[in-house]
Amino acid sequence: MDNTKHRHRSDWTKRPIFRDPERYSPERFNRISEYHSGRFRHALLGIAGTGIVYGYDVETDEEGCCRVQKGAVYITCGLAIDACGHMLYWPGGWVGLDAIAGHRPEEPGPYTLRVHYAERRWGHDDQCGCDREEAAWVEEGVAFSLEPGCG
Repeated sequence: MDNTKHRHRSDWTKRPIFRDPERYSPERFNRISEYHSGRFRHALLGIAGTGIVYGYDVETDEEGCCRVQKGAVYITCGLAIDACGHMLYWPGGWVGLDAIAGHRPEEPGPYTLRVHYAERRWGHDDQCGCDREEAAWVEEGVAFSLEPGCG
């Protein structure tokens, strides 16, 4: 093997190994988790880029108009990747004005429906075998917003 020393940053080639007697703080585990999540998002952007990968269709009727039920439109199952590399998965369902993030429409007219990354604290269901006091979970999902005009 060549003994030449190269000076470059190669953090992507390293990962932690946890051993039994070691004790880590929650802050350190969170930092490690965030670091690896960031690496994954960066790789995902390089492979797929941004935009809708699949779905997110607004269901329409035979005349091409949005199908509306109790003031909500049906958005089909979809997967998109945002500019930060977050996967925006939506299982499909009805989206009404009460579920819209940000400003609600004030006037009739055309609007562009946008999907954004969102997260919230999630209830503990013995996901990791930890006690309730030992682990907290964050659910990653999406939020929808409306922008006036056609984007």
